[in-house]
Amino acid sequence: MDKFWLLIDNIDTKKGRINSIMFLVFAGFVSIIHFYLFYIFAGVLAILWLLKAIRLYISLRRLDFLDIKENDYKTDRQKRGSFLVIISVFIFFITLYLKYRPNSEAFWSSIHGYSILCISICIFFSGVAIYFNCFILRFISILCTTFFGVLVILTVITSILEVLIWVMDWAMDGGNSEYSINFNFISFFEPTNLIINSYMFEVNDLFDFIIISIYSIIFLSFIILIHPPYQLEQLGNVLKISNIIISVISTLIFFFVSMKFSSISLPEYKVLTLSIVESDNQYSQDLDELKKYISTFSKANIINMGTIVFTPYIIALLITNFILDFKKTK
Repeated sequence: MDKFWLLIDNIDTKKGRINSIMFLVFAGFVSIIHFYLFYIFAGVLAILWLLKAIRLYISLRRLDFLDIKENDYKTDRQKRGSFLVIISVFIFFITLYLKYRPNSEAFWSSIHGYSILCISICIFFSGVAIYFNCFILRFISILCTTFFGVLVILTVITSILEVLIWVMDWAMDGGNSEYSINFNFISFFEPTNLIINSYMFEVNDLFDFIIISIYSIIFLSFIILIHPPYQLEQLGNVLKISNIIISVISTLIFFFVSMKFSSISLPEYKVLTLSIVESDNQYSQDLDELKKYISTFSKANIINMGTIVFTPYIIALLITNFILDFKKTK
């Protein structure tokens, strides 16, 4: 029995993680015989990691890893970070499993399903931030409290990857690269894309907007609760900077819209957007509604889109700053 618990204790080490991956690969090969064998082997591995998470949680509650003489509380923060990463991976795989169950598409395609996926990503980055005591990773975890933030992160990552691919292609071809870069993040702010994207926000009702705000408050509050006391000061600074960044971006969007969509240029952009949606088959299903929306489009629609994206963060940051001050005092 001692060997079994020793196996559990070492499962999150480098060797243990490699063995887990090899075990999962083996389960994949075994699934050739029968696919349910993969579920059995993967289930056994999941149980082992779950036992590890439980043992970690009990040890953390007892403060077994906390040494006030240790520099930066390294052992304790790494164990806390590991625990959260394990939990986030569990939530992610359970979400994927439930997503492909019969009669579950409606829920997992809704804002509730996407929000549950966001919390797994949010917990993952929070765990990594606690593990490395990293300022930037804390900011990313705050962004991940809404689905919009996750999309922004994915868009930025794909844009960076495209730049790296272009640089590698350029270097290999001696400066004669034919690979073209499509900056997804920058292209989002093109006037025609803004008009089309604002329609996507308009078709969703106010109920979704309220739900997103509620989830954002819950997730940000959860981030505060899972952070150890010795990292609350840095977390507070991240929340303050996040609030400043969101306020500045909101102001910049207002001025950008005022300058870009002038009374002279707006009709031209509307005509150009109309020609794009008419020639692209992906808009054929909602073409009539989209054409009607474009004909009545104004600056207010872009401002509404910015409100829907940023207000959940602003409300959540105001409330969670109060929760943070309360926890620090306690």
